[in-house]
Amino acid sequence: MTIINAKSFEEARATHLDSKAGKNLAEHKSEQGLLNRALYASASIHQPHGLKAFLAAQSLAVYFDEMALSEVEQRLLSQQTLQDSNIWQHTSDLIGKSEIQVEGLMTPKVLASDFSEFRIKKVLDLAIYPATYQAMYQWYQHKGFADIFAHYLGIATSNNEYLSHNVTILLAFNRLYPQLDARQVMPFLERFTEFVTSSFAGKRQVSLAMNETHQVSQTYDFKALLKVCLQQPSFFGHNLITLSWIMRSKAEFNGAQLEGVTKNLYQQATNPLDDPEDELDKGLFAMSLSSESQEIFELSLKHLVFKQCHNLHQVTLADALAFLFLSFPQEKAGISRIADYYVRVFASV
Repeated sequence: MTIINAKSFEEARATHLDSKAGKNLAEHKSEQGLLNRALYASASIHQPHGLKAFLAAQSLAVYFDEMALSEVEQRLLSQQTLQDSNIWQHTSDLIGKSEIQVEGLMTPKVLASDFSEFRIKKVLDLAIYPATYQAMYQWYQHKGFADIFAHYLGIATSNNEYLSHNVTILLAFNRLYPQLDARQVMPFLERFTEFVTSSFAGKRQVSLAMNETHQVSQTYDFKALLKVCLQQPSFFGHNLITLSWIMRSKAEFNGAQLEGVTKNLYQQATNPLDDPEDELDKGLFAMSLSSESQEIFELSLKHLVFKQCHNLHQVTLADALAFLFLSFPQEKAGISRIADYYVRVFASV
């Protein structure tokens, strides 16, 4: 089995994206098929998760490809009953269970004159539908996605939201945008419109200006964050998912923003949860096994992703755990135990 670290994994992911055209046609269609499904999948409860799930599947495809199965693993897997182990199809099935499917585009059906910059932001802030679709598209045409992302990143990092979807899904949209072709931009912007109006309507950026009583720290102890997130992972491991997204996207934040998101995550991992049902199940956790073995960890990930078909957090959590396992070599046993724990959680759902 090839041993890789977090840096080489991210490099492999970049290589994978650059070499799509050289892949066989069937695989290329499968990956693009999942992306197209995710672009037309919207939220059934609060915020759309489909595109974040696509990125998780993309990373897991690289991770599983980099990790060649040993003979022992192959025997163990052959003894298990797993769902279809095609990551693209399985993630598509999970999206189908969690999201609603949208037919066609909304933006061309909304006829509106040009909005001023003030009006664009006001329409989105008040979530005035269907004008929001035109407002977002006009903003994009005038200033591009980077300007839009920067605006909402300031709001997201200064508001502490339970489960941190306001941060992680925002970062996922930004990570996905460079992969899109021209035909995919409009449905992408429509899903983004639905996300920001459900997440940020009525919210403002909180000023983090420097003063005598507030000094922005330049060091961020991700290891300490990992420790508390392992102790209180929250609903389907959302604290661990958030940590992985913050680490992957560290370059997107300025100092004050990074301090804000890490502080918010620490609070969520150390304070009582909003929903007591999201607490760690002590009985299941006591039965969960820890191991520093990469082979055993990968088996747990494959069971987490493929053994059940409940909801798309199977994929987003597995992706986060794979990233953290590679990023924190000294914490492999604890991360592996959490992976085994969530295999048991999903099996009990």
